[in-house]
Amino acid sequence: MPCLTIFRRVSLYLSILGALNWGLVGIADFNLVTYLLAVESPLTRSVYLLIGFSGLFLGINTLCWKSELCRSDS
Repeated sequence: MPCLTIFRRVSLYLSILGALNWGLVGIADFNLVTYLLAVESPLTRSVYLLIGFSGLFLGINTLCWKSELCRSDS
Protein backbone atom coordinates (compact mmCIF):
# COMPACT_ATOMS: atom_id res chain seq x y z
CA MET A 1 0.00 0.00 0.00
CA PRO A 2 2.43 2.68 -1.12
CA CYS A 3 1.62 6.40 -0.93
CA LEU A 4 -1.22 6.08 1.58
CA THR A 5 -1.90 9.25 3.48
CA ILE A 6 -3.02 9.02 7.09
CA PHE A 7 -6.61 9.79 6.03
CA ARG A 8 -6.57 6.99 3.45
CA ARG A 9 -5.03 4.58 5.93
CA VAL A 10 -7.66 5.36 8.60
CA SER A 11 -10.38 5.04 5.94
CA LEU A 12 -9.01 1.67 4.95
CA TYR A 13 -8.94 0.41 8.55
CA LEU A 14 -12.48 1.64 9.20
CA SER A 15 -13.72 -0.01 6.01
CA ILE A 16 -12.07 -3.28 7.03
CA LEU A 17 -13.74 -2.98 10.45
CA GLY A 18 -17.08 -2.45 8.71
CA ALA A 19 -16.55 -5.45 6.45
CA LEU A 20 -15.60 -7.65 9.40
CA ASN A 21 -18.62 -6.42 11.34
CA TRP A 22 -21.03 -7.25 8.50
CA GLY A 23 -19.34 -10.61 8.02
CA LEU A 24 -19.89 -11.41 11.69
CA VAL A 25 -23.51 -10.25 11.46
CA GLY A 26 -24.09 -12.49 8.45
CA ILE A 27 -22.31 -15.55 9.85
CA ALA A 28 -23.07 -15.45 13.56
CA ASP A 29 -25.68 -12.69 14.03
CA PHE A 30 -23.09 -10.87 16.17
CA ASN A 31 -22.62 -7.11 15.85
CA LEU A 32 -19.10 -6.24 16.99
CA VAL A 33 -19.64 -2.46 17.04
CA THR A 34 -22.68 -2.58 19.32
CA TYR A 35 -20.96 -5.19 21.49
CA LEU A 36 -17.96 -2.93 22.05
CA LEU A 37 -19.71 0.44 22.33
CA ALA A 38 -23.22 -0.26 23.71
CA VAL A 39 -26.49 -0.82 21.94
CA GLU A 40 -27.68 2.15 19.84
CA SER A 41 -25.63 4.81 21.58
CA PRO A 42 -24.69 8.06 19.83
CA LEU A 43 -21.10 6.80 19.73
CA THR A 44 -22.21 3.65 17.88
CA ARG A 45 -24.06 5.75 15.31
CA SER A 46 -20.97 7.94 14.90
CA VAL A 47 -18.80 4.89 14.25
CA TYR A 48 -21.29 3.66 11.63
CA LEU A 49 -21.21 7.10 9.96
CA LEU A 50 -17.40 7.12 9.93
CA ILE A 51 -17.31 3.63 8.44
CA GLY A 52 -19.83 4.63 5.78
CA PHE A 53 -17.95 7.79 4.84
CA SER A 54 -14.69 5.84 4.76
CA GLY A 55 -16.12 3.32 2.33
CA LEU A 56 -17.52 6.11 0.17
CA PHE A 57 -14.19 7.95 0.21
CA LEU A 58 -12.24 4.82 -0.74
CA GLY A 59 -14.68 4.00 -3.53
CA ILE A 60 -14.49 7.48 -5.04
CA ASN A 61 -10.73 7.58 -4.53
CA THR A 62 -10.30 4.23 -6.30
CA LEU A 63 -12.51 5.24 -9.23
CA CYS A 64 -10.73 8.58 -9.51
CA TRP A 65 -7.32 6.91 -9.36
CA LYS A 66 -8.24 4.64 -12.28
CA SER A 67 -9.60 7.56 -14.31
CA GLU A 68 -7.15 9.63 -16.33
CA LEU A 69 -9.24 12.76 -15.64
CA CYS A 70 -8.17 12.84 -11.99
CA ARG A 71 -4.47 12.24 -12.49
CA SER A 72 -1.97 15.04 -12.40
CA ASP A 73 1.51 14.56 -13.80
CA SER A 74 3.09 17.21 -11.58
